[in-house]
Amino acid sequence: MEMPFERKKHRLGLLYGLVAGVAFSFFAWGLDAIRLANSHVAYPYAKFVPGLIICGLVGAAIGWLTIRLNRWYITVILWLVFAVLGVWLMIWLPIEFSAEFLSRQSPIFAQRIAYSMIDSVDQFRIIGMLVVGVMMLICGSIESTIVEHALSTANGGIITIVLICVLLMGIAGLGVDDMINKPLREPVQVLDDLFDFAIANHGKEVDKTLARKKHLSAVEDISDLLLVNGRRITLIAFDPMLGQLDFLVDFHGTWVRCTTIYSQPTDCVLVEELSHKYYSSPVQKADYPFWGIVNGHPSNLLSCGI
Repeated sequence: MEMPFERKKHRLGLLYGLVAGVAFSFFAWGLDAIRLANSHVAYPYAKFVPGLIICGLVGAAIGWLTIRLNRWYITVILWLVFAVLGVWLMIWLPIEFSAEFLSRQSPIFAQRIAYSMIDSVDQFRIIGMLVVGVMMLICGSIESTIVEHALSTANGGIITIVLICVLLMGIAGLGVDDMINKPLREPVQVLDDLFDFAIANHGKEVDKTLARKKHLSAVEDISDLLLVNGRRITLIAFDPMLGQLDFLVDFHGTWVRCTTIYSQPTDCVLVEELSHKYYSSPVQKADYPFWGIVNGHPSNLLSCGI
């Protein structure tokens, strides 16, 4: 029968692994989810929730087994397995899982989702193992020491566990975010910023250089829709180089397809086959013309060559 001291030690090991898994998933996909939510992206937490559940449960089991078995070679194997899982999720969640998840949400997405496997995916896995693997091996190798410290102190030991896991797993998670999530996130942030800029400067004087820099011509064809309160952006396609990304934007039942090339919006056009049953121009151009004043002269933005 386990002694109370041993049971407490095993519980702390479980806690250690749980905190490590939660911290890793938060920095790998949680921060990304918050940023996507702030950019009006539909289903922003789709990657984070399964990542959190999987990494939390697996981390807890690995943390418990590390203390329970207490063998250095088993510790190495367990935490390397955790690293392999993290790197696999790095590719699977934003590509295969997200494509399947979105396809199940609506026939609109099912017919248009085209997520390509990224080029040189093996290089991403190798770099991912270097970053995630090293951090997880360090985290696993010091677990016994940190748990022993926590046993000999009061609440300070728990705080130490949290700080160590957040630091090491934060580095690993940020590495995952930078490699895969960032190239998929930045274009939609730029696109959403363009929408906000166009709305904020509606009917105002817009400097020609600034208008070109913001790519205002990309939203010329959907000028009336921009004044509708509320939008939801969904990534529906990207190429293997992550250069061109296509989005569907839902303006309360009126759908628009937007394209970005290396984070630069190029055009946004009405998807008539999706919108003809719902489209009833909420804002009439005659009442709210999307005309700006460029260099002191009233002008349609396209006439400026923007």
